[in-house]
Amino acid sequence: MKSTLLFFIFLSTVAFSQQMNEKKLLKKARKSLSEANYDLAKQQYQQLVDANPKEPIYHFEAGIAYYNSHYQRENALGYFQKALEASVQDTIAEIYFYLGKTHHYLGNYEQALANFEIFKKFILADKDDGFMTTRVDAHIKMCQNALALKEQEKSEKSSVEIRNLHQNINSRYAEYGSATNSSGSIMVFTTRDRDNVGKRDHFDSKKHEDIYFAKKDDTTWTKRVKIDESKEFFDSKINTKKHDAVIGFSANDDKLFIYRKNGIWVSELKNGKYGTPTEIKEINSKGHEPSSFITKDGKTLYFVSNKFDSKGGRDIFVVGSKNSFFSTFSSINLN
Repeated sequence: MKSTLLFFIFLSTVAFSQQMNEKKLLKKARKSLSEANYDLAKQQYQQLVDANPKEPIYHFEAGIAYYNSHYQRENALGYFQKALEASVQDTIAEIYFYLGKTHHYLGNYEQALANFEIFKKFILADKDDGFMTTRVDAHIKMCQNALALKEQEKSEKSSVEIRNLHQNINSRYAEYGSATNSSGSIMVFTTRDRDNVGKRDHFDSKKHEDIYFAKKDDTTWTKRVKIDESKEFFDSKINTKKHDAVIGFSANDDKLFIYRKNGIWVSELKNGKYGTPTEIKEINSKGHEPSSFITKDGKTLYFVSNKFDSKGGRDIFVVGSKNSFFSTFSSINLN
């Protein structure tokens, strides 16, 4: 009887110790998740899942870490499915929302739509204030549009070919905001590669954005390099230790617009090379100007801003000039 009691006490002590270790690890994992340190969060949540595979919240939050990390985002699906299997179905209603988002990301539009519809029933029953309903309705509409386009593609012969540019351009990190010059011989794009110039952004623990470059060689693209390393086309002072991102070329390729310091900057083509970017002070404000478009004649610039006279959030503004640049007119809100 005594040995049985001692064995029971031993098991209770082990179980209590395991629970305490899980609580500590969960606290660390949630801290990593809140700080957008997704790589560390994924490791910590995996330890929790291994320790207690029947706990749905571990699977659910692990899925969120994978979904938000952008790297291996597709792995989020398995965690969300495990979370749903391990839970009473109405315990974590958000599982359906994230299952919908992950299926949408993977192109599984029917499954995404089904999960969004289920989630919508939960929030309507919970007397949602309208914010979440609006978000879900937007996702539902996107899935419906995608399904409609797929049906259209079946009935029409498409002349569009989509190909992955593979390792010369793509990496384990996100590549986005690409732009090519008018001849299609130069491509610039934005990435947050671990080899970028600056340190990690404190908001999401990823490296600051840098601009990369590749050149068309017959039908393939050369291996990507930082834009500063291409002495053939670009000045050596484009990437900085903070965010530098591509906006696009002008129609005649004489300007390259980039995003820097919350505003729009321009690098002008001189003697065959794009020079050091300069700020377009006439349109940049104390707010945020992330994007622009210049007309073919080079005399009108449309840009996005959340400056003081916007209608709410970001608005589209336009600025024009009688000469070839934008110092003559003040901007006008188009909304």
